[in-house]
Amino acid sequence: MNDRVIGIVLKQSDYRENDSLVQVLSKDYGYFSLVLKGSKKINSQNKVFPLCIYEFIIDYKETKDIFLCMGKTLIKSYYCDDLKLLSFRNIFAEASLKSRQLDHNLYDDLIFCLDKSTFASGALFFRFLCLYYGISPYVDGCVICDNKKIIRLDNEAGGFVCLRHASLKESQDIERLRKFRLLCKVRYDHYQKLIGYDVQDFMWIVDFFIQNSSISLNSYKFYSELFMK
Repeated sequence: MNDRVIGIVLKQSDYRENDSLVQVLSKDYGYFSLVLKGSKKINSQNKVFPLCIYEFIIDYKETKDIFLCMGKTLIKSYYCDDLKLLSFRNIFAEASLKSRQLDHNLYDDLIFCLDKSTFASGALFFRFLCLYYGISPYVDGCVICDNKKIIRLDNEAGGFVCLRHASLKESQDIERLRKFRLLCKVRYDHYQKLIGYDVQDFMWIVDFFIQNSSISLNSYKFYSELFMK
């Protein structure tokens, strides 16, 4: 039986001599792997690109998670020649792939983020990743004593801290802290409220996620070293 499955390519790697193994996230079936026969040959028509949405033809079985690709049609591409933008989008592809153990299907979250491709949408994506992992920052007061006079975000502590419980006594910008709190309160349909969110706002939530999930993101490290200096 040939099933038509729409999914986005998260990663592609070599597989056997002339084939490729593709990691896909779909809305209907979640994560699965595809074998593309002969895709490494120069004139092969069986190639795909990361960050592209395809309709794949596969013989789907619930007991399997790797399938032979029997056909494909490109639906939408987020792949581009802009290294900065491509590197930024790769952060979300890698984070999605490394979160495949979650019960929550990240397909809609990822597509929303890629459609917008802004620091605000990226920050919102990681805010919800924190929620799905059960590691949301505490932002309603000091995470230790609930004092409302907070001075900074402490990733190791798990949220905002007051002067008494801050390991670093230097205060952070109050407006930046307010933006972080708002980020932790909104939903995707409140995206328009995140006006003026910049790379620093994005880094705050990604760094918090990495610290508390223990998930390393090579794409984020790459992007940081090239574009956040």
